[in-house]
Amino acid sequence: MYVRTDPETNSRVVVTAERAEEIEDEWSKINGTWEYRQEEKRRYEATKEQLTKNFKGVVPSDNDIKWSLLNEDSIKHASVQDWGLYRNTIFQMGEILRKEEKHSMAIEKYLLVCYIDTCGPNNVGVPLGQKLEFGQKAFSKEFAFLAPGVLERVQKSAKAANKDLDGLKVVILDIGLKYKGAIPFTISPEESWEEIIKELKKL
Repeated sequence: MYVRTDPETNSRVVVTAERAEEIEDEWSKINGTWEYRQEEKRRYEATKEQLTKNFKGVVPSDNDIKWSLLNEDSIKHASVQDWGLYRNTIFQMGEILRKEEKHSMAIEKYLLVCYIDTCGPNNVGVPLGQKLEFGQKAFSKEFAFLAPGVLERVQKSAKAANKDLDGLKVVILDIGLKYKGAIPFTISPEESWEEIIKELKKL
């Protein structure tokens, strides 16, 4: 069962999965996102079909399909330096891992989000490696912000994975090495960690 806001009564209702889909369709028409929603449905079904072939006839789980779509999105956003959108996509991947109780893997995604956030991500829409126009920046430190919700997830997943602060520091240092050259971070992983740990200690 799902909880949704009925567009006719504007009240919260408990509905079946089928009715939840119908309600989301209705809201997309109201909000002007109907075409986008239809395109995402087509992507979902196409990905489901392809994964079923890859899995030799075994129907993939909803999370398998979502993960594949998010992976595609992350590559697309990174390729044109839309780092804000990329960051949001990585966060959604972390959410899937957390819900599947893959906490160590979720921590890596959440800390990558935090590292990006400490740099202040922008969406510039310019292919990676291409010179940015005057005034364009992949990251702007003045927009840096660590979201409490992400930090809380880091904390909870760390507890579930039995990782202490030293363990988390190792993860973010590894992230710095893993993504070096792929993401034009404007601060070092050590500097990012100092900002992250300061906020973690406030929770």
